[in-house]
Amino acid sequence: MGSATPGWDLWLDSIWGPSYEGDSSVIPSAAICASNFVFGTNPPYTIQDFLSFYPKFGGTTISPAPTGTATQGSAQLTGVSSTIGIAVGNSILDSSAFFPDGTVISSIGSGTLTLSNEAVGTGPTTLTIWNAPIIPFLAIFAYIALASASLVQARWLEQWTIAMGLFVAHFLTLYAQSDGNPSSTASQIAAQGLSNGVQVAKSVGDVSVNYQPVQGIEGWAAWNLTSYGQLLATMGRLVGSGPVLLW
Repeated sequence: MGSATPGWDLWLDSIWGPSYEGDSSVIPSAAICASNFVFGTNPPYTIQDFLSFYPKFGGTTISPAPTGTATQGSAQLTGVSSTIGIAVGNSILDSSAFFPDGTVISSIGSGTLTLSNEAVGTGPTTLTIWNAPIIPFLAIFAYIALASASLVQARWLEQWTIAMGLFVAHFLTLYAQSDGNPSSTASQIAAQGLSNGVQVAKSVGDVSVNYQPVQGIEGWAAWNLTSYGQLLATMGRLVGSGPVLLW
């Protein structure tokens, strides 16, 4: 009576599935059969979107607001009422919506402004121009880019825009705290945004206030340092809840 050599490879294949090394045309079932994984690209989120929610970070705007005339297909605004106080790189928002969000000033001429985007319509418009932001525009743009790279709209759905604003406001508050002068407006904004917790006691004599840290979001590290971060972390726990299955 003969004996057969055990087929160890076949036995292992029956338990773990066959090997796919060297065969890129075959994808393991674990890479296909998965749930609660979300992928996708984000829609645009601009500095104008952010400042519409949190205008204090944009500082004061030029007043009176400059007016001018847009021409469809042209990036130049003509007949500008005044260019005083305007600088290259300033973000703009026009009342007629001829220029898309994200538009900034590229160059300044005599009675003209060249913008970073072409107009989609023709006619007069009034510009809202942020020329003295509390936080440098470069920092705001950088944190908007970081937020978009960190928060997937397909996961957050209708909450995405709110989450983006909270994410950026959180980091800008910390930026203001660490880089602002103690007597500057930036520090005042940071003080407003910093989170002390929930007030649990208050004394009248010699004024004493006690705070209890917000419970339930332990382990979120620096997100606990601002009220914006705490709100985002709370939303994130709900958005990220649910099992991830692989089979």
